[in-house]
Amino acid sequence: MNTFGLSQAKQSYGLGSDSQNQTFGQENNNSTQWGLNNTPLAQNNNAYLDFNGKELRWHQNNEVTNSWKAMSGKPDYQCKEYDSVKDKGPLPEGKWLVRQSQHQNFYKDQSKIGQLKSEYGFGIMGGWPGGKDSWGNNRIWLEPAQGTDNKDRTNLSIHGGKEYGSKGCIDLTDRMDEFTDKFKKYGHDMILNVKYDKDCW
Repeated sequence: MNTFGLSQAKQSYGLGSDSQNQTFGQENNNSTQWGLNNTPLAQNNNAYLDFNGKELRWHQNNEVTNSWKAMSGKPDYQCKEYDSVKDKGPLPEGKWLVRQSQHQNFYKDQSKIGQLKSEYGFGIMGGWPGGKDSWGNNRIWLEPAQGTDNKDRTNLSIHGGKEYGSKGCIDLTDRMDEFTDKFKKYGHDMILNVKYDKDCW
């Protein structure tokens, strides 16, 4: 349910959206999606993700092959008009990059917390405030693609947890491990299209 991350003063690529310190991507004539620091997004054009406010779906070869019930934002803020409300509204619409390198596991990352604290001060991106009840076992930090207005929202991810609801992340609760397993086996970065079917849902 929490979406805390590195402090605004210093962020690593893919973890936030400070436009003064980061270079957002572009699309070239070959429709290759570029991310921060002009890093190309390795992608298979046959696979992508979409989120409509209630469901995260995996598309492969023009078919929905998997879907997971999902929620973004607080229960009383499930409307497009709240997408700029920090810590309450849903993930802003647009294209987001889901990178393999931005996956974190609750158990594996405990050893990295000291390193992150040393490098960034007490930026709690390396920590798991609220523990597994808030995050689940896995999270994958999201990166806005070029042309996506992130509404000054930062440190957003796909994660699990005990109950649905987040501060703007996509919360899969106990289905996050299933999604993570598929994503890691796929082995490529992906595009996530966020488009809400209704003004409120």
